[in-house]
Amino acid sequence: MLHSSPRAGRHWLYQWMDEFEAFDKETVWDRLKDPRAVDRLHTISSESMFIDYSTVPLVGTVVAGTGIELGQPGICGTLRCRKPTLDSDLGSLLHYFDYVVMQGPDPRSYRRYAEQLADRQRYPMTRLTVARDVACLQYLRQSEITKHVVFANKPGCFCDRHFKEHADALGLTEFTEPSMIADMAQRLTRKGLVSVEKVDPGAWYGYITRPVFLGSIGKRYEQEKPPSQATVANDIIKRDLMSMVFDGAAARMMGLPMASLAVPGYFETVPGYFETERGGEGPRTIEEVAAHLTLPILSNLKTAEVVRLRERHSADFEAFRSALREAISTTMERMPDVSPQRIAETAWQEQLKPALADLERRISVNRRSLALGSGTMLTIGSVTTAVASAVTAPWAAALLGAAVASTLPVAQISEYLKERKQINMSSMYFLWRAQKMQDHY
Repeated sequence: MLHSSPRAGRHWLYQWMDEFEAFDKETVWDRLKDPRAVDRLHTISSESMFIDYSTVPLVGTVVAGTGIELGQPGICGTLRCRKPTLDSDLGSLLHYFDYVVMQGPDPRSYRRYAEQLADRQRYPMTRLTVARDVACLQYLRQSEITKHVVFANKPGCFCDRHFKEHADALGLTEFTEPSMIADMAQRLTRKGLVSVEKVDPGAWYGYITRPVFLGSIGKRYEQEKPPSQATVANDIIKRDLMSMVFDGAAARMMGLPMASLAVPGYFETVPGYFETERGGEGPRTIEEVAAHLTLPILSNLKTAEVVRLRERHSADFEAFRSALREAISTTMERMPDVSPQRIAETAWQEQLKPALADLERRISVNRRSLALGSGTMLTIGSVTTAVASAVTAPWAAALLGAAVASTLPVAQISEYLKERKQINMSSMYFLWRAQKMQDHY
């Protein structure tokens, strides 16, 4: 059963949104014309810059990495672009975990935004950024996904010194070397994967083309002459590497697993951090494998639907999670030196999927066994209280009438109820419920 975290759903920007009743773009833009609202934004963000992991649950929690983190630098912040991740990828983590740790809109950046709002040239872009963040946070709250999100500031200060310190701790020292980043940038440039476009007078937009950096946005340059393609590639590679390293540092500080999606394909050779083979080491924990798990049935549901399903059938979910944990554990023992992705897929294909198919077969047989002489059929959920009572209370049959009572196959109904109880106790019943939800779409 989910034990509520005191930090779940609490982000510092919600306080500003509630105080000024700013929940959509138009209202945000209107509020930011008021110096009092801007001053308050500066005050709240300044008071929220400390890093405190003391109230982050240490069990059943995963840290959001690249592609999942709401406040990810280099990822488009519009709700339209973020919604697929919030509706799908975030929900995939709730197949096993109770909480996802996110940074969300960074208070350190918002201090700067509050100062920029006084600058007429920077004002339009800054207010647009605030409006986008508000839209995403409001969507999380309205869909009740925030019940499973713990917002916590991750290590920031994207300077070279901190970048190297955290990368060293993660064993990624070589990727902080300027020569390594420059070499990667040159290779991308030679392959013709870097573009630079003029977007405004004195402004340029550089980006690395898909699919190598799928999901990663480019960088804007405000200068007279266009930046070189090598400069653009160098800046984007370093920005994305920094973001990934700081996500990894947060997970390491909390002692929690991390889940990343949409990692630029160019970084797939980085050992020990990205979703790749671990060079024979194998995963360390069940949670690390679970962070790479995607269950097809649950993945077809939106995150909000997964949240509702978990709440309504919490006991079924706990039974399912226990079975999932056991499946991962036994697979890890049998395949100790393979990647978390392969273990997760094997556990699904060889244990969970067959168990679900067996449950579906039992339910189908159980339905067919209740076919009555009249040609009608009783199915799960269709046995009324009166009919069920007829099995254990003889007087209930009299209430139904002799003619009706004589048509009731009491032995069959007794067997049906017994089998139904066993089905309800199945560890796969939660997945079966999820499958039925999809069948009704």
